[in-house]
Amino acid sequence: MVGSLKDDPRVQKSLRRLRKLGLVVYAREMEENSVMVVVDPESIVTTVTGMVDKNITYEKHLVRYVPEKRTVVIAFWRGEKPQWVKELEKVPIRLR
Repeated sequence: MVGSLKDDPRVQKSLRRLRKLGLVVYAREMEENSVMVVVDPESIVTTVTGMVDKNITYEKHLVRYVPEKRTVVIAFWRGEKPQWVKELEKVPIRLR
């Protein structure tokens, strides 16, 4: 008999790589030859906004996920931070 698919080195490597990206993943063996991987949606938002943020070179910017609108907002400004950006900073990224 072959071992659990969940314990297969290639599956484990894939899970490690997803976690290294910053994703929170859970793996569950559904049947002998199948595994379900569930990714926490908040970790997707955090990972994607972080990737976007790291790729913006303009110093005065903010990347924020707005759950009510289901959008990622990117703000740029010159000089003093505008009030609307300060308000945007207060938006929690909680999806629930």
